[in-house]
Amino acid sequence: TLALRHFLFVRRNRGARILLAEDEAITQEISRELLAHCGLTVDLAVDGSVAVAMARNHRYDLILMDMEMPILDGLAATRAIRALPGYGTVPILALTANAFAEDRQRCIAAGMNDHVVKPVDPERLFAALVHWLEQGRPHHDPLIESIDLRYCERIGPEWTAAPVNVLRNPAFLR
Repeated sequence: TLALRHFLFVRRNRGARILLAEDEAITQEISRELLAHCGLTVDLAVDGSVAVAMARNHRYDLILMDMEMPILDGLAATRAIRALPGYGTVPILALTANAFAEDRQRCIAAGMNDHVVKPVDPERLFAALVHWLEQGRPHHDPLIESIDLRYCERIGPEWTAAPVNVLRNPAFLR
């Protein structure tokens, strides 16, 4: 179920550091809330030049980059970040209202890995996060592997179903 996928994602990726490069206040707020709900640590850059400076000074696991920002746009910022040591393979995802195929191609040509269209669809964003953050990571987790999926129950509006033995055991939530 989606709830179990969310739980497993949070378990494996809690604390992953995300750089959100976005100049629109509403999108900042919505994106930060969605990312925090996934257990991710979010730093905000209000334009492309700030994003490059932050990437130069910190290590990020994934970058969400708006295409159109003041001072330095997302395409130029992506090129500059790709040139920084250690950022050749860090996933950079466009987070943009530019939804046409040619916009996606411009993002890919600039060095971005994927393209998430605004307004942000939580399921689409989550799918992109799962794909790009978990790529190449080992998935062996003895606690997760011990879950007996037969013991699932409905527990609330944010989770459609969750393993009871997991939610009642604090060791699983660490």
